[in-house]
Amino acid sequence: MKRTLSVLIAVVLAWTLVPGAAAAGPRPSPTPEPESEPVNIASAEDFLRFSRSCERDVYSRGVVFTLTADIDLTGTEFAPVPYFAGTFEGGGHMILGLAVTADGSRTGLFRTVAEEGVIRSLRVKGTVAPGGTAQFVGGLAGVNQGRIENCSFEGTLAGLENVGGIAGENGETGEITDCAFKGELTAEHQAGGVAGRNRGVLTGCTAAGKVNNALITPRQEPGFDVSAFSQEDFVDLANVGGVAGENLGVIDRCVNSAAVGWKNTGYNVGGVAGKSSGFVTGCENRGSVTGRRDVGGVVGQLIPYTDWDFSNGRLDALSGELGTLKHLINRSQKSAGDLDSRLADTIGGIKSSTSTAISELDGILRRYNENQNRLIDRVQVDPETGEISLRDVDLSGISTAGLTAALNDLHGRAAALNKLLGSTVTGLTGDLGGITAQLSRVMDGMFSAISAVSDPTLYTSVDLSAGETYDHDLGAVDGCRSSGAVTAENNAGGIVGSIGFEVSFDMENRLNAGDFLSSNAQESLFAAVRRCTAYGEITARDSRSGGVVGSMDMGAVDECVAAGSVRAQNGDYAGGLVGYGAGTVRGCWARSLLSGGKYVGGAVGQGENVLECRTWTHVDAAREYAGAVAGWAVGTLEGNLYAGDAPAGVDGVSLTGACDPAEAGELLAMEGAPESFGALTVTFLAEGETVAERTVPFGGALDELPAVDNDGDRYWKWDEFDAEHIYCSLTVTGRYYAPGTTLSSAEEPPLFLVEGVFYEGQSLTVAPWTPPAAEGEILAAATLLVNDYDRPLTVRLRTAEPGTIWLSGPDGTLERVSSRADGQYLVFTMPNGGSFVCLRAETAVQRAPWLWAGGGAAALAVALFLLRRRKHRVKDTAAP
Repeated sequence: MKRTLSVLIAVVLAWTLVPGAAAAGPRPSPTPEPESEPVNIASAEDFLRFSRSCERDVYSRGVVFTLTADIDLTGTEFAPVPYFAGTFEGGGHMILGLAVTADGSRTGLFRTVAEEGVIRSLRVKGTVAPGGTAQFVGGLAGVNQGRIENCSFEGTLAGLENVGGIAGENGETGEITDCAFKGELTAEHQAGGVAGRNRGVLTGCTAAGKVNNALITPRQEPGFDVSAFSQEDFVDLANVGGVAGENLGVIDRCVNSAAVGWKNTGYNVGGVAGKSSGFVTGCENRGSVTGRRDVGGVVGQLIPYTDWDFSNGRLDALSGELGTLKHLINRSQKSAGDLDSRLADTIGGIKSSTSTAISELDGILRRYNENQNRLIDRVQVDPETGEISLRDVDLSGISTAGLTAALNDLHGRAAALNKLLGSTVTGLTGDLGGITAQLSRVMDGMFSAISAVSDPTLYTSVDLSAGETYDHDLGAVDGCRSSGAVTAENNAGGIVGSIGFEVSFDMENRLNAGDFLSSNAQESLFAAVRRCTAYGEITARDSRSGGVVGSMDMGAVDECVAAGSVRAQNGDYAGGLVGYGAGTVRGCWARSLLSGGKYVGGAVGQGENVLECRTWTHVDAAREYAGAVAGWAVGTLEGNLYAGDAPAGVDGVSLTGACDPAEAGELLAMEGAPESFGALTVTFLAEGETVAERTVPFGGALDELPAVDNDGDRYWKWDEFDAEHIYCSLTVTGRYYAPGTTLSSAEEPPLFLVEGVFYEGQSLTVAPWTPPAAEGEILAAATLLVNDYDRPLTVRLRTAEPGTIWLSGPDGTLERVSSRADGQYLVFTMPNGGSFVCLRAETAVQRAPWLWAGGGAAALAVALFLLRRRKHRVKDTAAP
């Protein structure tokens, strides 16, 4: 009962819905025998031959294939390797030019990697974007049941469902270790940078490729089919993650550094996993995460683990008692046979009846597991009114006749055993007495279990999340970190967007259908966010925004740290740790900038149990229900301390012993205070790389921003943020801009335009200038300066009259420079920071004395030249 039947059904459906493997090109003739010796692959032709041979499932089994050189598949008729069960050693080499665009599913470089298959140290570049059903699409493998390690894919991937940078689906036996993805990936459902859907283990992987970071129009028009309740019928895009779109297994120490999701679009969007009912541990997200609802820095939606039990544990208890009885009988049977054949026969009969009872009980337990799905199936929606209700389901309709008959037979054989005890050899008396006592306990358990099975009452649910660590880690996020910004319409969280059960036909939760599915039929459930750290800017454009969790229907948040801004821009519920929720928040630290409408709190906007939390909060905006610990709380408050300028305690009231004020220094000196709590960290991220990290005090300012080298002529500009008042740790990003080519003076239209290569922060300064000994009609005179610029300026001077341009030289004299007319502008070149004068053209010679001097000198030179020439001519004429 520890593993719910719904998981098994999902596995069966995933396999039965995928069409069989198609032929991957012309079959080799004759069909090759399975290899037994190692095989080297040195060319594209070798690889194509290898791919065709792998149409036979036995061909690669147990064989080592080694890539000995980089190969290029561009222009070849390559079809994906159909089935691989051997070992493929990439040797660090690369396969280039992969292009998979034909219709189909289960596709990638390899279609299926079997449980025995291993792919190691292989790099792949190309495109995998099939048409048709386009399910299970991966860079290395469509479906992986084996092991893929130290591999990478760089390029473009696209499909409809289960699309991953390394594998479309990583199966229950699949392991993907130390792999990397870079490029772009898009899918409508289950899109992940490493695996679209993970049922196995992902360890030490890195994702630096954008996932659904563009507007996607679903290929299938949405409809409303009440009978199907299919997610595809009601949701446009869902389950999008930087590492895995959906996680039912383990994601361990993986890192995402790229943007995930698109604004206003997509449900269950996470920096690591879009939706997780498995275990996420030691992971980090550095990229921005954006979606519509249930959006988190690490996990978009965390699905709690559930253990269903309709007999209140009595069937499990009976199973244990029967097992003990069987053990006692096995121990006594041989000794009894050696001493008394009648006794041996009686004990043998008891053994047979016990086995029958255990078999009947196993059947009942399996049927009760099915009741989980019967409960979900009873949800019905009126197609006209949209009203949601529960269909009557008889949860007690399981026959116990077989179990009752077996236990009655066991009871009769126990009576026969009692009659033989008087003649039994003393050496067996202890064993037989133990059997008799155990039979009595079995009888008691039988009547208790049958009574419970016959009772149709559903039992109250128990949330185990706040207790000690459960006997597994399903439904948990542990030791993770996120520094990326998170933006959603509703349910935005620094670590997890929401904790709760998903109702695929009501992703907007307008019908509140989750209230029906999370009814008292669950005896126990578990969901926990433990030891996580979030430093991003968390924004819900509507409601429910939290530094760690946006919204939680149940579960626990333990020993987490949040230091970021949390905003519910147009709605309510903004919390430094949890925006809105039930469950328990315990032993956490929050240092946040908060804003929202109603229910704004340093630990929780509105919540239940808040224990031993420490908050240091600045509330930027709140209409009502605002507090340094909670906007409002309805459960247990105990041992919380707060500092900062937020309204006191809960809704402006300090509650002694529950939420008390403290000095900031007192909080910082406490045992367990996070190292980063004393100073905020501003991280500057350029092109996915950390340029600088600056620390500032709470409410402090940054003196200057770090510089980023130009990319050719392109310059880097940081996104705008309030660098003068910093109340939370944040990540600042930016982008490269092409430089401007023109600056202008302030007039409209401008009197001056200067052309060049200009960057952010540069401007044109125009200062009046008076030329020395200037006579004549001056059309314009000025000094032109562009700050931080060391090149000449190409100047456009707007003037309605023709003119000449004169520049001021180093000694103060004027020198005429060439210019040209361009419409209303006169164009010329001058040094940056230089001065010029523009004189009216027809008056320039008459009214400029310095021009007379120049003109007179030129006339004198011409006269002397003509005089000398005349003398030579006279002399030549006089010669004999």
